[in-house]
Amino acid sequence: MKGNGRLFLILRLAGTDSDRILSAIERCLDLLAEAPAGALPVHWNFPVFPLFTGSEPSATRALRRILDRPGDMLVPMGYSGAPHHLLSAEELACDIAWAAKNPFSTGLETKLGARLELLVPAAADLIRASSRARYAAGPPILAADPAGDRAILLSAGRVFACPTLPLGFPKAPPVRSFLALLRRFRRRLGGESGLVIADPLALAGDPIEALVLAAIKTGSRGGVFASLRDHPALGPAQALVDAARRGATGGGLDLDSLIGVAGVPLDPSSRRARLPSRRPARKRRSAQATRERLELLAAAERAGSEEPDGGDSGNPVLLFDMQGEVVLDEGDLQASFSGGRLAGLRRAGRGLLVGRPSRAFIARSGRERAFSVVSAFSFEGPGTRGLRTTFRAPGEAGGRIVTDLFFADGFPRLVAGVTVRYPDLDDGGWVDSYAPIEMPLFALAASERVEIAGWYPDGEAYSLGLPAEERSLVLPGCRFLLSKGDTSVLIAFPADEAGPLELLPLRLRECEDGLVLFASPHGSYAPTQAARLAGMEEHFTFFIDATRERPLEPPDLGAPPPGTVPAWIRRREPARAGLDSPALGGRTPSGAVHHAEAKKGLA
Repeated sequence: MKGNGRLFLILRLAGTDSDRILSAIERCLDLLAEAPAGALPVHWNFPVFPLFTGSEPSATRALRRILDRPGDMLVPMGYSGAPHHLLSAEELACDIAWAAKNPFSTGLETKLGARLELLVPAAADLIRASSRARYAAGPPILAADPAGDRAILLSAGRVFACPTLPLGFPKAPPVRSFLALLRRFRRRLGGESGLVIADPLALAGDPIEALVLAAIKTGSRGGVFASLRDHPALGPAQALVDAARRGATGGGLDLDSLIGVAGVPLDPSSRRARLPSRRPARKRRSAQATRERLELLAAAERAGSEEPDGGDSGNPVLLFDMQGEVVLDEGDLQASFSGGRLAGLRRAGRGLLVGRPSRAFIARSGRERAFSVVSAFSFEGPGTRGLRTTFRAPGEAGGRIVTDLFFADGFPRLVAGVTVRYPDLDDGGWVDSYAPIEMPLFALAASERVEIAGWYPDGEAYSLGLPAEERSLVLPGCRFLLSKGDTSVLIAFPADEAGPLELLPLRLRECEDGLVLFASPHGSYAPTQAARLAGMEEHFTFFIDATRERPLEPPDLGAPPPGTVPAWIRRREPARAGLDSPALGGRTPSGAVHHAEAKKGLA
C-alpha cells in the first residue's frame, strides 16, 4: 500500500424494521469477533427510533457490544433517519437533537451514555439556508452519497469533500461474492484516504458475510482501515478533514457547487411516506406530534395512501383523435402538442420552451426505453378543454400512463393530471432512472446558467444558480421558478402550509442540439430498486406556466381548478386491471370532471 491513506468503513443499516436492523448488527458482530483485535473498526449508521420500538433489551445489548469494540463508533442517521429535505426547520432540529436525547428517553445518550460526535443522515439538505445554519451549529454532518464518489462533510461552517467507495449500488454494480468485494476493496488501496460506504441490506446474494469477511481480509494486510477516533483530541470531524486533504478533493469548497451531490432518495416509498404525513397548519407542535410525523416519514416502506373517495367524477367526453400537431390556449398562453406529447408553451405568440416533445421512459442497464403512445384524444366539459394521451410501457407487462393536459376557465396555467401504473419488472435488479413525464425546458449555451427559486409549503424560500454543465439534482418544495435570461418557467404542485412537500428532479444533459435542461415531476434520475417501483400506481397533479419575465415575488397560483385532488399512490397486484379498466371507475386521472375541449380544426 502506498502513502498514508486510510479507509473508514461505514455500515449503513437503513430502514424501519427493528428486527431486520438488529439481525444485521448481530450477524456483523459475530463475524467481526473472529477478526484480529482492532483490524477492522466499523462506524455504524442507522436511525435511532426503530431500534427502541421492538425488543429494546436486545437493541441495548447489541449497541453495547459495538461500544465495547475498540475503534467502533455509533454515527446515527438521526432520530428518524428521514431525508432532511423532507423536514421543516423545526423537525430537522428535533431529528438531530433527539438522536442523542429526547423527551421519550430513547436517545443514544440516554440509553447508552454515548455522545453524538457525527451524524450521517440518509440525505442532507444543502439547499436551504435554515438547514445549513442548523448544521453549522453542530454536530458535524457527513452527507454521504451512496451512489456517488464523494461525501460532503459540514463542520463548524466549513465544507470538505471526502472520496468514497460505494458498495452495493448501481453506480458500483451489485456485489454478489466475497471475491468481488475483495477485489473492489483492494483496487482502492492506492494511498488515497476515503470512506467505504456499505449497505449490506442492499447488496445482492448473502451480502453481510461476504462484506465483513472481505473487509477483514483486506484489513489483515495491516493499517488499511482506520477509526474516526484516530484523532481523540480533535474528534472524528478532523479525521475526515485530514482524509479529504490527503485525497483528490480538499477543503474550502463552494457549497453551491455541491447542491444535489448528496443523493436524495427518490424511490416511490419516500412519496408514500410524504402523502399522509401532512403537517398541522400551526407553527408549533407538541413533541408527540412531531415524533409521530418523523416516525411516519421514516416508515416509508410501510406507509401508503389510497385514491381519495368522493369528489366529482364522470366519464370524459372524448372528441377527436389528435396524434398530430395540436394547439390549445387560455388567454395569451398557448400549449402545443406533437403526437400527444407536450411540445412547447407560448406566451403572447412568443415561444418560451426548447420546443422538443416531452417523454416518458424507464432506463435499465444503461438503456432508456420509451413509453409508446397508444391514443391521444381531445376531451371537453364545462369550462375546460385539453388532451388525454395514453402510453404503453416498453416491453414490460402491465405498465401504462394516462396524462390529461388541459386549461380551465379562470385559471391561467396549464394543468397536468398524470396517472401511471409502473410495469411489473419481475426480474428485479435496479432501475437507473424513470420519468412519467419528462419536460425539456431550456437549451443552454456554455456561458449561460439557470437561476432557480423554490418555495416550501410553509413559505420558506431558497435560490441557487445552475451552471451549464451535465449534472442532475433534486429540488424540494412545492413551487419552483426556473429562469434563463428573460424567460421563466413555473412548475407548481397543489399544496398549502400543511403540505405535502414535493421533490422535483432536474437534469442537464448534452443532446444533439446542445445542453438541455429537463424536469421530471414524480420521476427520478437516481437509481431505484426495481422491486420498489414494480406494480405501483400513482396519480399526481401539477401546474405549468411560462413568461418573458423573472418575477421578484413568489408567484401566486390563484384558485386551482375545482376538483383538483392531491396525489395518491398505491400498490396493485400484477393480475389486477390496468388504468383503462373499471378499477378507476372511468374517472379522469385528476379525479375531477376534466373533460376538455380541443381547439376544433387544429387536429
